[in-house]
Amino acid sequence: MKSDIALKRLLQIRHEDFTGFILPGVTITSVESLPSNVVSKIKEESRMDHVKLINNRFILHVEPMGYKSEALPCRMLRYRADIWEYTVQNGCGMPPILQAVIFFLEKHDNKTHCLEDKWDQENKLEYSYKVIQWWKVDSQEIIGRKLVGLYPMLPLAKQPDGVNDEAAIGTAVKAIETVSDESLKADLFAVLRIFAAEKFPKKLVMNLVRRNYFMASEFFREVFADVLEEVTKEVAREAKEQGLEQGLEQGLEQGKEEIANTLLREGEPVERVARVTSLPFNRVSELKRQIAF
Repeated sequence: MKSDIALKRLLQIRHEDFTGFILPGVTITSVESLPSNVVSKIKEESRMDHVKLINNRFILHVEPMGYKSEALPCRMLRYRADIWEYTVQNGCGMPPILQAVIFFLEKHDNKTHCLEDKWDQENKLEYSYKVIQWWKVDSQEIIGRKLVGLYPMLPLAKQPDGVNDEAAIGTAVKAIETVSDESLKADLFAVLRIFAAEKFPKKLVMNLVRRNYFMASEFFREVFADVLEEVTKEVAREAKEQGLEQGLEQGLEQGKEEIANTLLREGEPVERVARVTSLPFNRVSELKRQIAF
């Protein structure tokens, strides 16, 4: 699922924004990653998205959800058990764990956030975790606190009265445009395009989050195969609307070459660009020579 992949990407590059959002009243003096073998067993099945040791005192586990899972509470309990298994085995005891699940779309919320088990009238298990329903989060709070990693999800947050779909997406575009790091900005635009399409009409998203915003995105390159068809069709449609005689066929080729040029400028090898875009090796080599000049 593209949105789930996008969330994992955001956690990798802007984990501090998620941490700050979930712990607004905590003065964070240190954030450490747990060794990779902490969750070695479950990483083969379903990777924990974000596990950090905060202030050398407690563990924060963030699980952003880009899809619906009825078994989520069971999985969250397994994650907690695996973390504690690691800490106990390594002489760290059982530190407090704050687990937080973020649902960005109401349709992904399975409405079940606790587990209970009784035996012979006695409670043997009472388990729950913090739940954040993004559609109830004030979009202006995210902007005001400058939580850059959460900007792509701004259109899905609670909007001020009277704000329509176009304005909601436009607010996110303007917020991302304030980011000075060009590489990060491209990644944020790529995630915005994916997330906005989860809720808003695709045509509106394509008009407001143009492909030139995210073509240089490292994240875009990673999921290139999944979005190539979408981008090339978009280019083809624009070409046809502009009255090019070659119509659809030339539009598709133009789209492939535009993407190839972007990848080549980013330093991607000719062989990989040719493979990803399906352009002839000789044509990609020619494009690289043109860029060199």
